[in-house]
Amino acid sequence: MDLYEALKESRDNETSLIHKAKTLTQEMGQQESVLDKADRFTEGDQTDVTKLRQELLTRVNELAQSEERHEKLLYDLYLLEEDKKEIEREYERNVKPEDIEKQVKDLTKATEDMKSEIAQRTQEAKQLKEDIKSKQR
Repeated sequence: MDLYEALKESRDNETSLIHKAKTLTQEMGQQESVLDKADRFTEGDQTDVTKLRQELLTRVNELAQSEERHEKLLYDLYLLEEDKKEIEREYERNVKPEDIEKQVKDLTKATEDMKSEIAQRTQEAKQLKEDIKSKQR
């Protein structure tokens, strides 16, 4: 019976090993499936990552351009404010029409006053000449 026992044990071992081989083959198939899925997932992720990087780069470039435009606009605003100040200074230096009218009125009045004073002095001078002539006679 030793031979029978050895044969039975050998068949049991063989059956056990065949069963274990089937289980390991199934497990290996599952792992290959998971690996294939992981490879496909990685490719998809890399594509997504590439897309996200490209979008990030695009947004960073847009932000840089926007900041550059903002700086240019601030500089333009500064130049325009300086121009405005210069124009206001020039305007303040210029004589205003109402000031000109007032000056014309003042000068006209001063001229009339001077004419009156000249006429009065001329009259006084004539009077003095006549007085001197009459005293000399």
